[in-house]
Amino acid sequence: MKRLLPLALAVILIIMIPACKKDETITLTVNERPYTEFIGKKFAVLDGTGYETMVQSIFESDDYIIFETNDDGITLLKNGAVEALMADYTAAIPWVSEIGPETFGISVVPSEYASFDYAAMAKNVENAEIFNAFLAEIKANGTLEEMSSRWVDGYDRNNIPRISDVFTPKNGTANGELIIGINLECAPFDMPDGEGNPTGFEIELMSRFADSVGKSIVFEEVSFSDMMPYYTSGRPDYITAMCYEIAASESSGIIFTDHYYEALLAVIYVK
Repeated sequence: MKRLLPLALAVILIIMIPACKKDETITLTVNERPYTEFIGKKFAVLDGTGYETMVQSIFESDDYIIFETNDDGITLLKNGAVEALMADYTAAIPWVSEIGPETFGISVVPSEYASFDYAAMAKNVENAEIFNAFLAEIKANGTLEEMSSRWVDGYDRNNIPRISDVFTPKNGTANGELIIGINLECAPFDMPDGEGNPTGFEIELMSRFADSVGKSIVFEEVSFSDMMPYYTSGRPDYITAMCYEIAASESSGIIFTDHYYEALLAVIYVK
């Protein structure tokens, strides 16, 4: 959900860099190769994210391959079919930690060229307004900041909490249910816990929201390529597509809530 707003790079890095230092057994290479080395190169782009527009505008390239899953993208990199893979910086940290920091590096694109405000996709304006009121409350009382600290700054791939470990509903479920679309390939925002159940920053966020309005919650996993058909079907109340990049609500027809996280664009490459 891209809005391309200029952010202070130093502030964002203060938020994000601790996540890559949390596990001392993992050594990530960040900015060993500057992003400018990839101008004009061939990229891999996750289907449904819209990152191809970034490849064209920032990297001046019309040469890219669309892939369906993270594993497909890494295969393209390993095989030399592409020279770089477009990703969100925060989500790239745990991903590269998993696939092999000895093989892959990360280069961050400066905020003046690409930065993101992340928000939920809401079924309608009323839903967006209800969520926005909840979001304003947890921003004001420090809950959102505490969640970011726990899930992002404190991310440990060897110790991923279950939602029940960090949040206990209080208000019951008498008011029906919320259907939330998610994609579990976006650690530390949306990912499976040790039992395969959804957990992460956005999962806790929406669990807290559902409890605040007295509803039960149903998470439905959707591939990025199916996100737009799923959204336009009218089935989900919200989609927490953290890694999903849309040009702007005014031009895409998507109703966004207020944003709850800021991030940077990154390039993943073979060392």
